[in-house]
Amino acid sequence: MDMKAQLENYNVLFVLMGICAFAVLMKAVSYGMFHKLLWDSNQMGTTRNRWMKAMMSKFEAYYKLHISVHNVENFVDRYLYHYRFLGLSLQTWENTGYYFSGLLLAGTGLSCFLAGYYGMTAEWFWVTGLVSLLLLCVQGASELFFDTHKCLRMFRIQLIDYMENTMRARLENEYFNQEATKQYRREYFEDTQDAAATAAALEEGNGEGVAAKLSALNQLKELLETFREEMKLDRDIAGKQNALSEQTAAEKARLFEEILEEYM
Repeated sequence: MDMKAQLENYNVLFVLMGICAFAVLMKAVSYGMFHKLLWDSNQMGTTRNRWMKAMMSKFEAYYKLHISVHNVENFVDRYLYHYRFLGLSLQTWENTGYYFSGLLLAGTGLSCFLAGYYGMTAEWFWVTGLVSLLLLCVQGASELFFDTHKCLRMFRIQLIDYMENTMRARLENEYFNQEATKQYRREYFEDTQDAAATAAALEEGNGEGVAAKLSALNQLKELLETFREEMKLDRDIAGKQNALSEQTAAEKARLFEEILEEYM
């Protein structure tokens, strides 16, 4: 079948649809790869990713040789440049949407050129243009949904953050500032021991203070009980004295009445 028949049967459009479907599939694969790398970069200290472990081993080897890595970004970018997945670099996986969009445009342009050469109808051009536009919209939607550009940026930032703020600080203290680190540890442990001794002394002092307070409270309680007993005795004595006084007054009155009766 010649090219004109292929164009008349719209077989070129099926080819473009196949290219678009393959582009979306590649975009989904690239998104899964970047998502896995992001997950590994969140746990760099315990990662099983061989590429990351090799990068960290190379970084540590510089410090073992007493060579400081001043530009961590360049170190990470160099390893990112050499990373390969299925034989393709990270930059290629990141930009697969652009490559296939260009391929769709090129295929559409070539088809229109051949259609003009073979004198195809205006209806063919309308159908081809609308289908090509729809395929480009699908490609653009996949580019927005599988945002591999953001994934790669986040992956790079996390690598640089761990290498510069965690790993480099630890290696510099381990290989370049050993004496200062030992001195700091000695001072830290001494301060910790002093703080523990002070806390123990305070606890002991607090225990003695509590015992003294309890003893004073017991003495005060005994004193209050004694005072209450004395007040009770005083009240009883006063009551008895009042009763005797009343009885004596009554006797005196009775005797006085008896004397009056005798003389009268």
